[in-house]
Amino acid sequence: VNPTVLGTKPLSCEGHSAVLLKDRIVILKKNPKPDDHTWFLEVDTQYVRKQQKILGTEVVAWSKGVIGNVAEHVVISGPSGVGKGTLISMLMKEFPSMFGFSVSHTTRAPRGTEKDGVHYHFTERSIMEKEIKDGKFLEFASV
Repeated sequence: VNPTVLGTKPLSCEGHSAVLLKDRIVILKKNPKPDDHTWFLEVDTQYVRKQQKILGTEVVAWSKGVIGNVAEHVVISGPSGVGKGTLISMLMKEFPSMFGFSVSHTTRAPRGTEKDGVHYHFTERSIMEKEIKDGKFLEFASV
């Protein structure tokens, strides 16, 4: 099988060891420097299984220096053109199983070729106000 490889592969060098964990392979570097990272090749994680469904092919993913589930969310926001998209793209490439892109909600009607769930989640104002009250949003603004 020749899987689709997601993430950024570590640079090769002498002295790597590989240890199989339950759902990933940890790559250990001989005599690491303080700024070296531990690398994981994810082979059967929840993220990999989700990507296999989306892409319809076998998938593995390189992840740098992290393992486990994170309970906190990160929201990257800022004015147009400040570099949010560039930063998010870099994070998704370096840490594919830890970062993703969320689709915003709006109460306005779709424009032109906009599709629900792709460009925005289009919803009724009353439904969105209830979901805000129920704490279902990390952030929101009335404009």
